Amino acid sequence: MTSREKVTVWVSPLLEIVMRQRVVVKFALHLAIFLIAYALAFLVRFDFAVPSDYVSILWMTIPVALVAKALGFLVFGLFQGWWRYVSIRDIFPIAAGCTLGSLILFGAVSAHWGAYTVPRSVYFLDWANTLMIVLGVRYIVRAGREILGRNRREDARRVLIVGAGSAGQMIAREIAENASLGMEQVGFIDDDPAKIGARIQGQKVLGGHEKIGDICEKQKVDEIIIAIPSASPSVVRHIVEHCREVSATFRILPGVGDLIHGKVSIHALRNVDLEDLLGRDPVALDADLLRRNITGRTVMVTGAAGSIGSELCRQIAKLSPGRLILFEIAESPLFYFEMEMREKFPLVGLVPVIGDVRDRGRVEEIVRAHRPAIVFHAAAYKHVPMMEIHPVEAVKTNVLGTRIVAEASAKFGVERFVLVSTDKAVRPTNVMGATKRLAELVIHNIANREGPTVFVAVRFGNVLGSVGSVIPIFRRQLMTTGKLTVTHAEASRYFMLIPEAAGLILQAGAMGEGG
Repeated sequence: MTSREKVTVWVSPLLEIVMRQRVVVKFALHLAIFLIAYALAFLVRFDFAVPSDYVSILWMTIPVALVAKALGFLVFGLFQGWWRYVSIRDIFPIAAGCTLGSLILFGAVSAHWGAYTVPRSVYFLDWANTLMIVLGVRYIVRAGREILGRNRREDARRVLIVGAGSAGQMIAREIAENASLGMEQVGFIDDDPAKIGARIQGQKVLGGHEKIGDICEKQKVDEIIIAIPSASPSVVRHIVEHCREVSATFRILPGVGDLIHGKVSIHALRNVDLEDLLGRDPVALDADLLRRNITGRTVMVTGAAGSIGSELCRQIAKLSPGRLILFEIAESPLFYFEMEMREKFPLVGLVPVIGDVRDRGRVEEIVRAHRPAIVFHAAAYKHVPMMEIHPVEAVKTNVLGTRIVAEASAKFGVERFVLVSTDKAVRPTNVMGATKRLAELVIHNIANREGPTVFVAVRFGNVLGSVGSVIPIFRRQLMTTGKLTVTHAEASRYFMLIPEAAGLILQAGAMGEGG
């Protein structure tokens, strides 16, 4: 048994008694502090040789001092609260309680025995003694709780935190205060030269990212926490590259946008996802152009409840359209998506519509009734292997459906028609790519006819998280077999995030001139 464990065995029974009667114990402890501080003020005032006359004054005024200080602390609620959570912010209410208590003491002594009965310096010394002793006792309790009151589990994971900013400090504080997490912090990693070697939250900043491997080996680290919510994907990739050099697992805090309405916590940690590594820094869009194109106007999105269509709708709603028509064949996804949109954008006029892009009558009915200024055509079949099995259905939706929506747009004077296409339409080698290429040729043909409608097609590659993307397949393969099925060992794939893809569709739709 270690010395720390021996101390814990002796102290724990006393702590249990104190906790059962903590209100009485805290009040009695405060009275003892008040008494010590007041007596010490007299001793300091007279260089520890108090004249007999003032000794009698001390004994005479002690009851008044205790009552006065108790009232001061009672007014500011200082007999309540948990001392284990004391912080810098507690200094101000404690100082206020001490000040009020000293004023009450001075007033009471002056009223009963005269203003000069107790030397004025005693009041100031008493105020300072009380403040220092009260704070000192509280901080000692907190330190004792953190040092002796924590029974570290033998299987506690040794944790290294990357990022010594506010988020990393919050994580460190939670690890220190919550033994049930089963974690023991070994230090911080941070690239800021001013922080390296410093102690933050009692833990040393051990070095920069390039030293993660050496530090993990030296400190026997079991887990790495990346606590930099504002980090760009390139920075996260750089950190993860160093983390992969060691056997320790690593997790990451979500981005700032995900934490904006919540609290930085251990429970917010998640595994590093592909989106963290493959995302790029945000693409700057022409906000003024988008507002001129969409704000106050009627916009229609087909496939509105799909992965791309739904994000298009979210970004369009942020631009305050006059009306947003959600055209979707799937009833349940549309129902839940409408609920989400009404909650997030209560001021946007939403028109949910159940319909099939292959139904010419239904499409023309909706376009004629609402007269949209812009149509974003995102409805499509996108799963490459599935479309190889069902090529006729791919042609019906991706080709004929596009023709129907495009012709309805031209017929009823839609200003802009934007087709969401794919890079697989370039020299297509599969049914899905071929049907999307045919869809592009269809709108190109319609665009050559006379009419005011501008037809635009937007191509992009693999979209992370979208329905039909290869990423979910890769993720499932990694979790099960650890092997990836690729078309060729040297094949390259290019990725973008759903919000990035949707933003670029809006930008291209506003910039495109047709033809």
